[in-house]
Formats: sequence, structure tokens, C-alpha cells
Amino acid sequence: MTNSPIHHHYSVHGLTLCSNGMLAELAPTRAQSKDVQIITSGAPASRSGDQAHWSFQARYTTNLGADMAFSTGESGYKLEWEGLYSFIVKKDGSLIECNPLGGSEFMGARSLIYGMVLPFALHLKGISNLHAGAVVTPHGAVGLVASNGTGKSTLTAQVAAAGNPFLTDDILALTESGGQFLAHPAYPYVSLSPAAQDVVMAGKPAPSGAMIANDDKQRVRVDGSWASFSADPAPLRALFVLQRDDAGTGRVKVEKMPKILALQAIFENTVCLPFLPRENVENHLAFSSRLATAVPVLQLSFPSGFQHTRAVTAEIFEAIR
Repeated sequence: MTNSPIHHHYSVHGLTLCSNGMLAELAPTRAQSKDVQIITSGAPASRSGDQAHWSFQARYTTNLGADMAFSTGESGYKLEWEGLYSFIVKKDGSLIECNPLGGSEFMGARSLIYGMVLPFALHLKGISNLHAGAVVTPHGAVGLVASNGTGKSTLTAQVAAAGNPFLTDDILALTESGGQFLAHPAYPYVSLSPAAQDVVMAGKPAPSGAMIANDDKQRVRVDGSWASFSADPAPLRALFVLQRDDAGTGRVKVEKMPKILALQAIFENTVCLPFLPRENVENHLAFSSRLATAVPVLQLSFPSGFQHTRAVTAEIFEAIR
């Protein structure tokens, strides 16, 4: 792909993303200003002057296909998935340079940009990111916080299919404004297995068996045919921390979490936390403390199986009503 002088504007996580690389999954907007710019290597704006002087910090295991090596430099940070892509992020989060390695195409970097690099840049800009799905209910936005393999995407899609506009599947950006905490939209896609698509999108009877099938998930567009997408942020009504019922009780249970446990859950599910600069970690801790004080954080325990998703959806609405 060659660089173009034309900028393409998108709304992502409530910000305007200005990209010279066509991120085809995002809908263009008419916004004139840019908050985060993504460029490919070779563009004049990419030259920071110290690219040969990176100090390696640590290697992290990610769920994005390979380990990530994290390095620091005078003007920013380098996140590198060896043999795939290297990203240079400016210290203030305003610029991301994508360097495809080994013949990789720029468009193949989308999952890394969406899942790790852009959230990291947003943290640098002071915008906290949680690993969570979210929808907008009549009572406000609801976040479903969970680690991978818990059923977050399926439950988010199920609640959205019940008539609640979809905000995000995986990365929930949160800001504070006028005494409210706002949940911001991401991009209109959700990862679902074929079985989950049948249940959630087509309304077919729920099969018995596990809800999670990470190995065959597909990115499905939220296009209005089965659920609508909200392009606007919404006040956060509650955070639900998802927990599978490993004890086998077969019950759906909702309990309010004490603040210390709520803070622990928020930090455990903060995107990019292990390699955030100290200042950003401290700011995120203060933000999370205010969040856990102002917004109910509830533990939602539920049994495995597609047949329970509607019951879980009903409990979510009962808890926030």
C-alpha cells in the first residue's frame, strides 16, 4: 500500500481517527479534526529522529497471535510483534506509525490496532480502556467486563439483539464529564461462533453445550438487521464483572462488589496495563477509584451453555431497573 496525502476520518472510541490506511471496517465521518493519526512507514510525519535508539523493556504474551516486545525511546514507545508488525506510538498518543515486517500487508494489522495499539494510545491521552463489551439500555450504558473465554461477546450480542444499541464488543473506552462516566462507541463488529450467530442473530433454539468456541469465532457486522449500533457515547449505568459458574449450581446470580474488589476487577481487566507508563497507571487508578464509587460494579455469575443467555440478559435488566 502506498501513502496518500488524503486523510480518511473515522469515529473510534469516541475520538476522531485520521488514517492514511483505509481501515475498511470503520465508517467515514465528516469530522475535520483528528485526535489519533495512523500512518505507514515512510511517510515524512513518521520520522521521530530516534528510531534506532530503542531501549527494550519487556516481552508480553498477548492473545493476538504472537508475543509483543515493548521498548521505549526518547519520543515514544515501540510495540513489536516479531515478524509481523512494529508500531511506534508518540508519547502523547496522537500518532501511531505502523511498520509491516516481512512482507506483511497493512490491512492485516487491524486486529493489533483495534485490540492493543489504539487502546494504548488512548491511555496515553488519558482515556481508560477496559476489556469489556457494552450496550445502551433505556437506563444507560451497561458494560460487561471479562477476560477472554468467559462468554462476554455472546452475552453482549444477546443483550444488543434484545433491542439495546451496541457500543463495543471488546474494548470499552471510558471518560468522565460533568460528574458522569461515559461509555464510548468503538466499531460495529462482534466476534461470534457460528452457533452463537444462530442463537443470537437468527433466533434459533439454543443448543446444549458450551457457549464458548474461540477457535471458530467470526467477526460479524452490527448492521441493523439483528441489532443496531450506537455512534454516540452514553452515561454508564453499571459494570457487570462476568464469572462462569464453575460450581455447577445452574443459577444466574448478581451481587454488588465491595469497592476494593471492584477496583481489583477493573484493574485486572484494564487493557495494556502491564506496560503503561507510571503516570498513566496512577491516573487510571484515580479514575478507577472514582468510577467504582459512582457506578455500581456487580459480579454476574452464570452457568455455561447457550440456553442460559436469555436468562442472563433478563437478570442484567432486573439489576439495573
